Amino acid sequence: MKKTFLLFLFTFMILFSLPVKASSTDKKNFPFEITSVKITNTSIKIEGWGMAVNSHHYNSTTTHDYSLILTSDHDQVTFHSEPLYNSQTNTMRVLNVRKCNANEFYKQGGTCYYNYDYVGFSFEIPLRNLKIDEIYEAKLAVHSNILGFTKYTDVFYPILTPVIQKKGKIEYQVSSNLYETQLTIADYAVFERIQPAKNSKIRQTSTLCNAIYGYNRFFDEGSVYTHVYDRYVNESTVYYKVKTGAATVCKLGRNVVSEGTTYDSWIAGNWVDFSGEALKIKVIDTNQPPVIDILEHPTITTLQTDDFNFKNYIKASDPEDGLLTNKVTLVQQVDISKPGEYDLLLQVKDQDGKKAENTLHVTVVEGNTPPVISAEDVTLYQYDEFNYLTNVSAYDKQDGDVSSTLTYQGVVNTSKLGQYEVTYTAHDSKNLYTSKTIVVQVIRNPKEKLRYISTKEDLLFYKEAIPINWTGSIQYLIEQLQSPKEFIKERIQL
Repeated sequence: MKKTFLLFLFTFMILFSLPVKASSTDKKNFPFEITSVKITNTSIKIEGWGMAVNSHHYNSTTTHDYSLILTSDHDQVTFHSEPLYNSQTNTMRVLNVRKCNANEFYKQGGTCYYNYDYVGFSFEIPLRNLKIDEIYEAKLAVHSNILGFTKYTDVFYPILTPVIQKKGKIEYQVSSNLYETQLTIADYAVFERIQPAKNSKIRQTSTLCNAIYGYNRFFDEGSVYTHVYDRYVNESTVYYKVKTGAATVCKLGRNVVSEGTTYDSWIAGNWVDFSGEALKIKVIDTNQPPVIDILEHPTITTLQTDDFNFKNYIKASDPEDGLLTNKVTLVQQVDISKPGEYDLLLQVKDQDGKKAENTLHVTVVEGNTPPVISAEDVTLYQYDEFNYLTNVSAYDKQDGDVSSTLTYQGVVNTSKLGQYEVTYTAHDSKNLYTSKTIVVQVIRNPKEKLRYISTKEDLLFYKEAIPINWTGSIQYLIEQLQSPKEFIKERIQL
């Protein structure tokens, strides 16, 4: 138990002490290939092979084991695999050398060759173990149970299109863009093959560099191929198609070639280093969040604050749920009853809990209301006096009593039965005017059925009924009689 813990701690420290750098591989010391990636409704299955070469035989399931470490910005998960049978011995073997003895370790391929028969792995990654909205990068680790070392490599799986599986609103992607991957030749004795197969014909050149290697063309160790055109799996070995040039250079007794445009050539992934976009597992919530659009940042008066509704100035929508304006809420209540500048933080959530926020800026200015005129309809008896401004006043919310600004239009003749309109007008200090019209109704006094009749010849209205209204207006009548013209005029109007 203690040994296992120390090994884990050592592995963890090594992994996280690695310097941050662009993803790349060291195929000369740790060749590997991912041969298959499949996604189901429950898991991601990654299969392939790999080994730390020139160390010991990989000829059983007990000599070593594998780990796949997935790391994102906020998460890390590790999965394990026992060795599976997948022989890379013939691909890795240098011809005409002997097989290494069981107790020979760390021998180079030119001295003897090791069996690489159980170098396969298969990782089953449950989807439930991956966090949503995370992008995981992968590292492959091989641990030697014989020599006690652990080696790591960035994982590449150069393919043309991502492997995608959608589960509900969650999409799982495995990607490693073939076109964004560069290949670097990792060894000096790699044939340039015409077809993607171990027994494929080797491309020839017209010049002889060394009789031992004849006219065979070799890839130049360390040369870089910036464009990869295709990928092909043949009996668990992955081959990549690149473009090579026509000319060769004699190097270490071999005709070597570099990237060009003349030939379509194939090279096994065992002998190339990758750089560029490493394998990524993306867990994407395809449910898009809602959006709050501000239609207008309003300016209102203090008179409008009671009826203010921020929803009149916004629109909230969600690609999946449609309009959500009515579900928008204020993150914090704000008192906007006084003049000032206010920021209202708005929030809305869709049915999956994804939220959006935006800020509505509201400007509140002082409001001005028109005055209110207090005047009521009036009913008078015929011949009663009517004072236009009695019981009439004007009040303004901002200025107070503005009755002094009252004016009126209309004439009321109380001597004639009927209805008369009087329109009052008032204004405040900001010259905001208001008007109100009342109706003055002149009616006959029901008591006029009783008349005062003069029986003396020297008294007014001799033998004539005197309207009751006139009993209190004798002085007025005398004045009219003293001015015959006015009297006649009044009589005409009657």
